[in-house]
Amino acid sequence: MNMKKSSLFIDIGNSHIKISIDSYNDSDNNNKSLKEDFQDSFSFDREKDFFETLKKIRRHEGMFADINVIDLCYCSVRGKETYSIIKNIKKIFGQNVKYYRISYFDNEFFSFKYDQLSSYGEDRLALLFYVAYFFGKDAIISIDCGTAMTIDTLLNGNYSGGFITAGFKLQSSILNKNTRLLPAISMDEIKKYKIDKSTSSIFGFSTLQSLSLGLQYAIFGSVLLAINNFCKLIKDKNSNNNNSVNSCDIGYKHSNNSNVIQIVITGGDGILLKEFLDKFLIDYIPNDIKFSISFDKNAVLKGLRIFNSIRKSYSNAN
Repeated sequence: MNMKKSSLFIDIGNSHIKISIDSYNDSDNNNKSLKEDFQDSFSFDREKDFFETLKKIRRHEGMFADINVIDLCYCSVRGKETYSIIKNIKKIFGQNVKYYRISYFDNEFFSFKYDQLSSYGEDRLALLFYVAYFFGKDAIISIDCGTAMTIDTLLNGNYSGGFITAGFKLQSSILNKNTRLLPAISMDEIKKYKIDKSTSSIFGFSTLQSLSLGLQYAIFGSVLLAINNFCKLIKDKNSNNNNSVNSCDIGYKHSNNSNVIQIVITGGDGILLKEFLDKFLIDYIPNDIKFSISFDKNAVLKGLRIFNSIRKSYSNAN
């Protein structure tokens, strides 16, 4: 059997560990492969299942029969726990595999400054590589809806800041643990009581509905405010550059010749946010702003792939 050279990408999150595999030939066009989806990706909520799958990859079992991992690229938000996870991974794959942890370096796609760079979430950084590569100099908002919800912004290829807040499950857990009577609420129950434009779905008529709507107002409302503030930031920057703008002109022409903000969403609860923004965002931003909203469940893994590709090209150039 012909073995395929492969790169393994690992996103070590707070609640889950996700992996994807890229297999390629030496003749593959790098740029083409970066735009393709992964053939297979896997998500684990138990470390035991994660490590068992890695062992199957290493032993070339089943669907991994022709996979030969030559390098491994990862990001992690688990702090010191990461070292023990990577140590166990190295026990499985050994020293013949090259290991790369995502980090920022000067590149042609975006510039990045952050106080205490080591404290910046590696998953957030992977997402920046993803949006900067695919959307270039657009005004970009990236949103990761996980245990923590993070928002980051890019403007003209420069990092413009972001914020962090608790996600749905964490906010619900905090309310449940710190009150006597408020119940825990599941994501299925939150999805059952979605905010809608009909008057019957604006406010709650039961505790579960009130909790569900309250969590959505808290999280979605913060996103709407962030997008509005991003518009103001763009307007201020354009004014400082003595540009003639109307209301909130982002000052960059996308390939379709229209002013546009790219909103890229990922994370376990991201679909719920996308559905909300699809319905409501048009009512909350200036009329002269166009926007594009997309969801990609594998955006962080694809960001690792892009980081790895850029790293390789820079290494080859030097």
